[in-house]
Amino acid sequence: MELRGVYAYMFKKISLLLLSFILLSILIPFKFAESEGTPLFIVSVSVKDVNGNPVSGTKIIFYNWLNPAEHPIVVDTDDKGVFEGAIKKGAYLVYIVHLDKNGVIDYVPEKIELYRLCRESDKIEINATLYPSAQLKVEGDIMFVGGIWQGSLLIEVYDVNGNKISRILQGGAFSVEIEGERKTSFVSLIDTYGITIDRILIEKILNISIGGRKAFVPANIPLRIKVSYRVFDKRTNTIRTYSLYAGRVEEPLILSPGEISNIIDLTKVSIESSLSVVKQDISYSSQLLYEFESLGFYLPDELESLRKAERLMDEAIDLYASNGSYKFVIANLEKAYVITRDAIPRRLFFVKTVAMEGAIILPVFLAVFATVLAYYIFEEDKRKVFSFLIFYAVLLAMFMYIYPGFPILWRLNRTLFLIAVSSSFIFFAVLLFVVPRVIKEPELPGEIDVPGLISISFSLAKRYSKVRKLRTFITVFSIAVLIWAFTVLASFSQVYAKIYEGEIATYPHDLILVRRVVNGSQRPLNFELDTDILKSYNVSNIAYRVYNDPRVSLSIRIRFQDREYVIHGVVGLSPNEKDYTEITKFFNGNIEKFGEYGYITLPSKAYMQLGVKEEDDIVVSFECPGFEIQKMDLKVAGMFLENNYDQAQDPDGFPLKPFKMVKNKVVYVNSTDFVILNWKQILYEVFSGQKTSGIF
Repeated sequence: MELRGVYAYMFKKISLLLLSFILLSILIPFKFAESEGTPLFIVSVSVKDVNGNPVSGTKIIFYNWLNPAEHPIVVDTDDKGVFEGAIKKGAYLVYIVHLDKNGVIDYVPEKIELYRLCRESDKIEINATLYPSAQLKVEGDIMFVGGIWQGSLLIEVYDVNGNKISRILQGGAFSVEIEGERKTSFVSLIDTYGITIDRILIEKILNISIGGRKAFVPANIPLRIKVSYRVFDKRTNTIRTYSLYAGRVEEPLILSPGEISNIIDLTKVSIESSLSVVKQDISYSSQLLYEFESLGFYLPDELESLRKAERLMDEAIDLYASNGSYKFVIANLEKAYVITRDAIPRRLFFVKTVAMEGAIILPVFLAVFATVLAYYIFEEDKRKVFSFLIFYAVLLAMFMYIYPGFPILWRLNRTLFLIAVSSSFIFFAVLLFVVPRVIKEPELPGEIDVPGLISISFSLAKRYSKVRKLRTFITVFSIAVLIWAFTVLASFSQVYAKIYEGEIATYPHDLILVRRVVNGSQRPLNFELDTDILKSYNVSNIAYRVYNDPRVSLSIRIRFQDREYVIHGVVGLSPNEKDYTEITKFFNGNIEKFGEYGYITLPSKAYMQLGVKEEDDIVVSFECPGFEIQKMDLKVAGMFLENNYDQAQDPDGFPLKPFKMVKNKVVYVNSTDFVILNWKQILYEVFSGQKTSGIF
């Protein structure tokens, strides 16, 4: 029995071995067939330094340009600086990169755009020459007055004559063989860094960090470095590119192998650029004022504002020359920018609009006045007609010379000017001289009516004026002045808009307050874009405020044991809120937990009714119509005193309270009807993915 068991066991083992052998025999040919079906080409790479010594451990990267999803091929050179093998055919972009033992690039990276020469070949032969590199770092941030830096840089390497270094230094040569035909070209040094595809691909494939502010330049070679950056210019609402250079023909940059140089400070250079740009802003406003004064405008306030901008500019130049604080230089330049590009142009275009409107309306009053003069002086109809023509032409010519609105309207819209003048003339000429001839009034005996009294009074006045000529002239001139003044004042009533420019506010803290206000109403900021403004000024210790959207009905149910309290607003604050406002003066509890993640601060009324204490666990449910109910387990940090909470304000006087809709109007929530949480918890957990909150 035991022998039978052994034989049975041996039979099973032999059967399994035979089955495995049969399966391998079937699968291996398929694997060989698959390998034989993949088109390959022969690659031969030799890498040496400038002295002809082989460079071992060089990374050769084959990136399929036409198929980015395909995994890149990375191979290394041996101790002789050589690699030989076969790889899959493709349209490759080839990189040659060498890293030291710390994983840092120590030779200038090179590349071969093989896909431009051919997409498929039988054999590739590469003979690369590597140049020892030095690292060039760009420090500082762009501070552009009147615009926003896009956050990217482009670093280009040139020789002293302004030629790209890749055109001067050859990184070797390569050749491809296609059906017996050989094509040759040169290996290129990478001479552009920053936001470039080369840097991104090398970082991603080799899993190293180069960064957008670093360049690897050839050592012991005279160089010039060009750094370009782009800003969004609010003056023209366009993207503008600015460039700066390091190194000159007389004093080129010459760096040693392995040297790390920080010779470019973007902060200093960008301030110099802002000084130049704001000078242009002052020239722009000065030219505007000259043009408006030449038209006849009297602009004393605008001239004083321009002189103020010039003083601010001089102060900024003096501060920069004496190595003063950059933030004070920028502050002066920003004030000058607001004056020259916002305040002065707004006021000038305002008076321009007023003058243009007056130029449209004034011909009507001139026609009326010319008619009054014609009827007042002459009795005969022919004389009335000719005198009306003369008076209207004289008055029009006089006002075209002394009133600035006429030349402005003539220059900007001649058609409208001609329509205004001709329509006024034709309308009154027809109404007063043509219509009475066509439609005659019946002459019937009867009592004197109101028109008759006016006609008799007018006749008596004409006879009196011939006796009292001086008094008549004074009266007529006064009427003309009254008509002109009435016209101008009437035009002001149509386009008047209050323009006020106050001084930049001063606060008891060294801070920047960013707020978006539209038509007097507070609006949420764009968290991703607007907060990037602060990065340009190296602002730290930021305190965010998050409020619930007043357009969405919100109910917050707070449960503790068997008790419940319902409120309708929420404020998200940062733990560092106490650094900017006096909110903690009205807070009772654990001050260290105020605004912390996972903690809630209740109004004193809710705190008392629920009967909670510090560190108690409560359940809070956020309910909005149409949205999923969000339940959270929170700890109680403490309570705030509602009666005194309104004294907790931003430096500009805005209270730290959420909003609600009352009869289609946005108003502040009562101090007893909201709670305080951590701003991140509200934004990312409570209302994550819902348009029911906003950051302010």
